[in-house]
Amino acid sequence: MRQNKSLKFISFLQTLAIILVVIGHSLHEYPENNGFSTLAYHLIYSFHMPLFIFISGYLFRYTQTNKETPQPYSTFFKKKFQRLIVPYLFLCAITFIPRSLMSAYADEPIEMSFPNFISSLLYTDKMSIPYLWFLPAIFILLNISYFTNRLFRRLEPAILFILLATGFTVNVTIGYDSITLLAISRALFHFVFFILGICYATYQHKLNVLNNIPSLLTFFAIWLCTAFISRNGNEVVALLCSISGIAFCTVMSILVADKIKFLTHLEGFSFMIYLLSWYTEIFCQQVLHSFTDFAWWVYTILAIATSIYVPWAIGKTLFRYSSRSKIARHMLFLLGH
Repeated sequence: MRQNKSLKFISFLQTLAIILVVIGHSLHEYPENNGFSTLAYHLIYSFHMPLFIFISGYLFRYTQTNKETPQPYSTFFKKKFQRLIVPYLFLCAITFIPRSLMSAYADEPIEMSFPNFISSLLYTDKMSIPYLWFLPAIFILLNISYFTNRLFRRLEPAILFILLATGFTVNVTIGYDSITLLAISRALFHFVFFILGICYATYQHKLNVLNNIPSLLTFFAIWLCTAFISRNGNEVVALLCSISGIAFCTVMSILVADKIKFLTHLEGFSFMIYLLSWYTEIFCQQVLHSFTDFAWWVYTILAIATSIYVPWAIGKTLFRYSSRSKIARHMLFLLGH
């Protein structure tokens, strides 16, 4: 389940990122604007999904570089489809009817009908599980990158520069949800972070000079300052804020990954937590809140704890019994493992 030693910092970074995602999603009961106006919310949302895209770009480049021969596209497509699109379709499909029946407890009700069901599988603003837009978006980016990877090998500096420039331009100009079909605009919006992950994997050995405390503090200061400014809607500053947040977390992960042991039990389960945390978030913050009356932070703590450890426990159980249970193996397949 855990990454090899050379990718220890990436494994730690994935764990850190999913914890931040869960915390960001757990502020729903904050009494003022569901927490949207808090600095904590803005800091987390300024970079948490760009960080996942960055990690995906890094791992794509890392795996492609270490392959002796290029993987046939049919094999690549099949693996990525099973990893990303199968759980996306499975979870969105089985959630549509329950969510429609529980629209009374939802912020965005869904009317049960076949056209709405089809729309929930295709459009980001109609999804039965809004969190899962990342899956079709990263699937698009991975397929684009597969076909450009041959160019990376021959004209790497020039191609990467062009892709970065294109990514920067698209990020600050395209609407986040201008094309909701299969999260196309979100994929294009995050393209720059995927390329940054590829760049870091390519030139990591030359950037090791940045892996120190002064760099960490510098990136944190830039991230904090740009987060304040970007709250006013400046796209360029928001992009700088995201990059600074990614840089801060990356350097921190490299510095502390071998020193912090209490998170190691979560390594390898970030994807499972991402897939299943929506259910516990909804139960703790919307369903449970409809029948109880506690302080807002009680629901937040419950949401954070259950959204990390319920999916973790499910994953541990499925992997434990997968060698002798067809049901466990089938469930793992449907959940992209």
